[in-house]
Amino acid sequence: SQLSVVVFTALVVTVLFSLSLLATTHKYLSSLEKIPSTIRTKNKNSTSTISIGSVARLPLGEYINSTNSDNNNTLSEEQDEQEYESFDQYWPDMKQALCPNMIPNSRISRKILDLARAELNFADDATADTIDPLFYDFFAFSPGGLGFVNREHSTIYLKIWKAGNDFIRKNLKFRLEEEYHEKVYENKVPTSLYKDVKVIGPRNHRSSRSQLRGNTPTASTTTNKACIITALRDPISHFISGYNEIEFRHQNFPDQKRLPKNEENPLLFTRFEPGSTQRFKQFVTDLLGGPRQYGFYRASTELQHVYSMTGILHSMHKMNRVYGSNLTLTAYLPSLSNLESTFPKLLAETCPGVPPGFSKEFTVSQSHESQFSDHGFTEAGKEIWAQGGDTARALCALHVLDYACFDAIPVPDLCKQVYSEEYFRNEFLAAKFNYPKRGD
Repeated sequence: SQLSVVVFTALVVTVLFSLSLLATTHKYLSSLEKIPSTIRTKNKNSTSTISIGSVARLPLGEYINSTNSDNNNTLSEEQDEQEYESFDQYWPDMKQALCPNMIPNSRISRKILDLARAELNFADDATADTIDPLFYDFFAFSPGGLGFVNREHSTIYLKIWKAGNDFIRKNLKFRLEEEYHEKVYENKVPTSLYKDVKVIGPRNHRSSRSQLRGNTPTASTTTNKACIITALRDPISHFISGYNEIEFRHQNFPDQKRLPKNEENPLLFTRFEPGSTQRFKQFVTDLLGGPRQYGFYRASTELQHVYSMTGILHSMHKMNRVYGSNLTLTAYLPSLSNLESTFPKLLAETCPGVPPGFSKEFTVSQSHESQFSDHGFTEAGKEIWAQGGDTARALCALHVLDYACFDAIPVPDLCKQVYSEEYFRNEFLAAKFNYPKRGD
């Protein structure tokens, strides 16, 4: 009948529509699988996406879970334990990639910078040639040191700014010159220092250009055995102390300060109240934005006080590459605790060229003016670090090379968490990661 035809036609249309809807839904779901892995991070006025390589950076306090709600944004104890297990599992391989045989991988400064910037939600929109080349100095700066020669043995102390440097130098010079009548060589340029204490010698200068291109170096003519030591501190503590030094000089020596006046200064941290936590946070932001936005590295030579402690290793590797020497860091103190006794003891027990009886405590007192700053710069830095927020995480990322090269220094819990996250560790554990070679 006519009614049956109408009903049949309606059923056919319904079936066809259902099939079409199912096909469209399947196509949409399939397309979702092809979308790169990204994570939307919260912003006061907008939502942005931050991604490094193919894995996104997960902001502190947030994690992906299919059952997540807006109020469930903290890591459980079980997840926290898993993070530390991941750290213990992957950290040895990460150290090998970052600093094999205590040779900093010179090819990773851009990678570290990107990881640190991502913690502060900088847009990853710059290419390698837009980075200010001076950022390279953050990992390469070495302020020289002092040394002396005893027969065929050369002993060298490499300076680290904001790591007991003034105290060590003053006591070494007093004891060696006044008590032992040794000639002490001090030089701000590592190459000149190594030459002064005869651990590197003349080379064929006509071949220097080819050496710098990575060809076989001309061997040094000097055979002196070098004992090279230094004193270090926790890298985050070192950074905060360096920040205090920069601010102290900026506030107290207006005729010598390197920062331009505020009306001419694109560095936003100078516009916050001295000693405030907002000022410290903005300093870190300006630092990481500097190579691409603010020109930080041309504005202040005092910035070297916060540079990575790995610069001394980079300098030695460079000397070995150019001069054919075999300089290595013999030993280091991982802490400044009881420095007056631990440093002379380390020197006496490690270096054969040290005069007898050298292990007695240092007695010459030394203080630094910046220690007595009344603006609270150090306290502000410590407070931001204790909060464990994005700025603290960025500092962890920025100092991963320090912790990798100087592995006697314990890695803080927050940094263990940062280094354990998949996006971070994969940047250094990639199958085709380039390790430093003798010509680098």
